[in-house]
Amino acid sequence: MDSARLAWPNLDEGYTDEFGVIYPEVYQAAGELWPQAETFISSKLHDHPAGMRLMLKAAAAVSRKNEEQPDQIRDIKAYLWTTFKHNIYEEAEKERRLEPLKSGEWPENDVHAPSEALNDQILIERVMTQMDSWTRTVFELRALGYHFEDIAQMLKMRPSLLRSKFHKKIKKLSRRLVG
Repeated sequence: MDSARLAWPNLDEGYTDEFGVIYPEVYQAAGELWPQAETFISSKLHDHPAGMRLMLKAAAAVSRKNEEQPDQIRDIKAYLWTTFKHNIYEEAEKERRLEPLKSGEWPENDVHAPSEALNDQILIERVMTQMDSWTRTVFELRALGYHFEDIAQMLKMRPSLLRSKFHKKIKKLSRRLVG
């Protein structure tokens, strides 16, 4: 095992950490997913301790969701994996956004990056105000890195139906904004 990798700690009962209560069955599922998670962390984040923290954050979120709506989650492992991936993508995006700030300058080929990024953000926010709540929800989840299959599972839809409906709504919105 490579020295950057971490072993998933054994635990016989649930516990409470900084993110909240983690139930034993969710913790066990996280442990079973951990080898796969480490590979994912290596490809996306390159920080195994941070990745373990994000898995624990996902486990607490899934435990909370399972407590609040026990019939909502059909497959704890799949739900946990989706939540974990979301956490990793979110963290990787934060790191990517902070890179220019850490170096103290914007990339040479992008001297107008701060104002262009702000303009892009304003444009996206304006477009999002024109979306209905369903389209906005799917759009935001896509922006956070979720795949249509993951979103379809969350919204209890077939992936092909969700993808088709989303694209039709975006086309309609585009025609409305352009024309």
